[in-house]
Amino acid sequence: MISWRHVGASFVREAQRARRQIALAYVIPAVPPLVAVTLFSDMMSPAERLPGFPTRTFQDYMVPGAVLLSGMMLAGFTAVGVAEDRRNGFTDRLHLLGMTQASVTIGRLLFEAVRVLPAAIGASTLALFLGHDFGFDPLHAVALLAYGALWAMAYNAPFHLVAHRTANPHVPIAMQPLFAVLTFSSTFWFPGKLMPRWGETMTGGNPVSWLTDGARVFTTPGTDVAAVGLGLAVIAGTAVLFLGPLHFSRAES
Repeated sequence: MISWRHVGASFVREAQRARRQIALAYVIPAVPPLVAVTLFSDMMSPAERLPGFPTRTFQDYMVPGAVLLSGMMLAGFTAVGVAEDRRNGFTDRLHLLGMTQASVTIGRLLFEAVRVLPAAIGASTLALFLGHDFGFDPLHAVALLAYGALWAMAYNAPFHLVAHRTANPHVPIAMQPLFAVLTFSSTFWFPGKLMPRWGETMTGGNPVSWLTDGARVFTTPGTDVAAVGLGLAVIAGTAVLFLGPLHFSRAES
């Protein structure tokens, strides 16, 4: 059973831990998204002239990805706390106080959703100041941030599962390069239709491509409800796939 009072307590505890580690919690995760909309986009700008490139500039193409990238950088921040609590017995003490694993996990994942917002907002705002013409109104901007926050929660689910099973705080840290495998084999960094055939096939079957295509709906003209729906399905599927074993196994009942 979920207690929202316990969810709030878990959220506040993570916020206090992050306040003692500001660089790890907020500063370092913001660097790659900022680089994505500046240095990387400028380096890749000649691709804008390729026939069929989907946006006016490469920066326009990268903004949605930068928002999603914010949730993947230094993922596992709260999962480290999961492993530490399992190792020192604090999780058992929380259970004795009536705090369920579900309540604690939801509080931690909600903090992950909030933790990524400064990086996502910073990357989007920087792109605007640089004068790039990705077109969305304030409502679409809020929707994109919410989409990115949901992805941050889902993406952290496997980190929580592994941390809970191993009780080893080093394992979530070792999993952080996972973002590179997932994004570089998708349309995150470059349009699949401009890749060689094998690349287009690979990226087309990567759920991260579907997720990214859904995010781009919020920054491009027109409304592709199907793309957003498929992206949300990726988010929901990731959460169910990895949180299900954590909360509904016999060990956690």
